[in-house]
Formats: sequence, structure tokens, C-alpha cells
Amino acid sequence: MSDDYDFQARANYDGNFTLFQNGKRLAEKQDVKAGDFFHIKTKLENDETEFRLHFTPSLGDNIGDNIGANIKQEQEKTLTVIKSHSVLPQEIYVAVNGSSNGDGSIEKPLDLDTAIQHIPPGGTILLQPGNYPAVTLLSENSGTEKANKKLKGVTGKVRFVGEVLHQASFWQIEDIEVAGASLIVHGSHNEFKRIITHSAPDTGFQITSPEGIGRALWASHNIVKDSISFNNMDKSQINADGFAAKMRIGDGNTFIRCISHHNIDDGWDLFNKVEDGPNGSVTILDSIAFMNGQTLNVKSKSASIGNGFKLGGEGIPVAHVVKNNLALRNNMDGFTDNFNPGTLIMENNVAIDNKRFNYLFRKSPYENGPPQGIFINNRSFRFHQPSAYFDIVNGSRLDNNQFIIALSDGTIGSNLTETSTTELLTKLRVLSEIDFTQPTPGLKEAQEIQKLTQ
Repeated sequence: MSDDYDFQARANYDGNFTLFQNGKRLAEKQDVKAGDFFHIKTKLENDETEFRLHFTPSLGDNIGDNIGANIKQEQEKTLTVIKSHSVLPQEIYVAVNGSSNGDGSIEKPLDLDTAIQHIPPGGTILLQPGNYPAVTLLSENSGTEKANKKLKGVTGKVRFVGEVLHQASFWQIEDIEVAGASLIVHGSHNEFKRIITHSAPDTGFQITSPEGIGRALWASHNIVKDSISFNNMDKSQINADGFAAKMRIGDGNTFIRCISHHNIDDGWDLFNKVEDGPNGSVTILDSIAFMNGQTLNVKSKSASIGNGFKLGGEGIPVAHVVKNNLALRNNMDGFTDNFNPGTLIMENNVAIDNKRFNYLFRKSPYENGPPQGIFINNRSFRFHQPSAYFDIVNGSRLDNNQFIIALSDGTIGSNLTETSTTELLTKLRVLSEIDFTQPTPGLKEAQEIQKLTQ
């Protein structure tokens, strides 16, 4: 048991924080930037401690928030913290049949809700095998920048059968499956590793923010690694994606070595609404989107759904970074701007046999807008799926790409080389033999393709 306590808060706009503990001024910090964390370490001397936090916005500050931003004024919040007398280790074991009376040992595990309430910054929750219900990690359960909290499952044996809503910041989440529900991230500065989401009634893995909060508090700087999302489908059969970072997201959200396949809509969706203002830049690296626009057992009902990588929306310029990815056999486009005229960075991507366009990047309608995208070493191929459309790519820089274009004599050209054609046909043969009896259909084959593209 420890009396140490970490208090932290943040605001929508720049300003000054003053913190009182049991009526006495504990700390003051000037000129805290919007969205940055005000963090103070203190001691809990009593069983109950009252904290009162006063925030004064900076004079002349331009809020610049979207809908829901209040007129700038002083704010004050009061919080009562009750000290627990439980003696818990830094590593807490949790089981489906755990209880609030456990001690966090493997012999007497806690239930998950109790563990989330008690795990200190820097501590780890170890989930034992089993099916867990829906769970919410509140913002009050956040770790700190220097001491992240961790939630780790036994690989391949921990499954959530209800929605996982992650509102907290500074967590590391590893080795969990979410089946029949979504994993939704509202927090910031989190890292997710080896997550499987599938069969959700909406997008499997989504980074987003609720309506009506200031831009400085939008979900930012989340990293998703080595994860897969598949077989997600909503009732209307037009909206459920594999991965999404859309609708009010800040900077720094990144996907690395992820696979999205057989989702009823897109593999990745970075949609942006006009009324929200521009989202932050998203980075997608070393990832694969294939056969989206259908599920494992439902064929596509529309030719206007099922992109591999959908990179924006509604004419708002955002400079996303998309490198070393593969879009294969998706029901609509492989890589599409979706009316994002920003300075997209597209490098070392491959698109094969997507039904409409392999690459679709339209000319910007804005005369004084930012320079359009940078396209370097991207490749486009058609082997078994014909299309009435050539690639359309408008960019400020185009270097060493192999796009499918219309030649002057009406034939198709793409600067194919014998080596690259043979290489990509090999990849296609691997994917044409997907073993649907595997627990995660397509994962084994997609990983093999990932090795070939490195």
C-alpha cells in the first residue's frame, strides 16, 4: 500500500491550473498548452482527500474549437479520492471468475473492473484465459507519460464478447480478441499490439472522439501494431470497416503491420466531416487491405462500397502518410483520396485487381489550396480483374511510379517489368488459396504476402 498519488488534468485551450488539496494550495502551473497534461505527484494523508482544480484560460487565446466549444471562461472542478487499504502488487492477475475480494495473485485473481480501478501508473493487469464482458476504461483510469499502465492477455486465449471502450490515455493493450463487438478508442498516447477484432456490428477497431469536445482533446498519438480486423458488418451493410481513424481525431495516430480483410465496407476509413474541421494526419505503414466490400459469408450488394484504403472525405485537405501497403481485390478502389485534396504522401504501395480504380486521386478543386500529394515508387497491376477505369493520380510530385494509364493508341500501359510482374503474381497465388478453416481466415496468407513485400 502506498500514499503516493498522481493527479492530472487537461483543458481544451491554453491556460493556468491551480490545484488545492483539502483546501490548501498544492501547486500552480502557468501557460499549459491546450490538450497537454497538467501532472502533479502528491501524498494521500487521509482516507478521503478533496482536490479542487481551478483553470483560468489565457488572455487573448484563440480557442479555435469545433462545435461544442464553450465561451472561454474560468472553470473549477472538485474531486474526492478515497484511499484503498488493499495491498496489491504491480502485476495484478485478473480472471473471468475473479472477484473484488481477491488479492491480485494468480491464486486469488481480481475481476477486471476492480483491477482497472486499482492498478497504479506503471502497473500491469494480466488477463487469464476466458471470455470477458464489455468493459470501459475511463479517462480517470489513465496512466501517465512516464508510467504507462498495461493490460495484457494470454496470447490467443483472451476474448472480449462485448464492446471495449477505451477512453483512457497512456495505456499499453496487448494480446486480446474482441469478438462480435467493437474496440473504440477515445483516449490518447496509447499503444495496441496484437489485437484481433472481428464480427462486430460496426467498424472493428475505431479511433474517434465524441461530438462536442474541443479539438485539443481529440484522440491523438495512438499506435496500433500487428493487429487484424475482419468480418465486420452493420445492419445496413454499408458502414462497417476493418480499421478507422475518423470523425474528430488529432495528430499522430499510426497503424503498423496491420491486416484488414472481408469487412462489409472499407479496410481503412479516414473519413472527415466538414462540420468538424480537419482531422489530424494518420500514418499507415506495412499493412494489407484485401477483399473488403464483403464478409466471409456475405457478398457485396453494392459497387460503391469496399475500398482498401479510404483516405479522407468531404473535400478537407489532410496530409496523411501511407507507405509500404498492399491493396488487393477490394470491391471498389485500392487507394482513394475520397475527396481529400491534401498533400498525401503515398510511397511504395502496391494495388492489385481492385474492382474499380487501383488508385484514385482527383485534381484539387481549390486554386489556393495546399500542394497535392507526393507519389513515389507506387505500383498498380491488373491480372484477373478487368476494369473500365485507368488509374487517376494528381500530385505535386510523381517519381518512379507504375500506374495503369491509357496510351495514345487506346491500349493500356503501366511500365511493367518482368521481375515485378512475376513477383506480384506469386503474391496473388498465395491469396487465391485462403484457408477459411483457420481461426482467423486469411491471416496466415496475408502474413506471407507481407514478407514478400518487404
